[in-house]
Amino acid sequence: MLWILFIGNIWLLVMLYIFLHDMKDTSSSLVSHTLNVITTPVPLFALCNGLLLTHMYVGVFIETSIASAALGMGGGLMLGSLYDRGGAVVGISNGFIAGIMAPILGEISGRSSLILFFSQFIFFMVLFYFRFRAQKQQGSDLI
Repeated sequence: MLWILFIGNIWLLVMLYIFLHDMKDTSSSLVSHTLNVITTPVPLFALCNGLLLTHMYVGVFIETSIASAALGMGGGLMLGSLYDRGGAVVGISNGFIAGIMAPILGEISGRSSLILFFSQFIFFMVLFYFRFRAQKQQGSDLI
């Protein structure tokens, strides 16, 4: 069950990247939109994956911290590189910090399923918000 969520998180982040990459050419790039895309989904992605890894591999703290930090840095690089090198650096650092802290939060909470599913819910809602907000902005730019 947890592997499905893990693969689903990666798939959703890749789909957001593809959608924003296709939309990047048609809409104006605002600084606030750029920072929101880089600083919101990336730490949530690292947090969700860190909590999932903590639930899947109990007692393997260092390895789950490194893996979730690497996943967060990869997601940050992917979304940050849509805009510029500075955005990529911001994405990498946000993903790294959230990835390092996620297993700590998972262990402190006692590997609570409630915090795991709450973070997944917030991650899905943020991605759907970005998807439909970007679509709405694209429609208003064409008018």
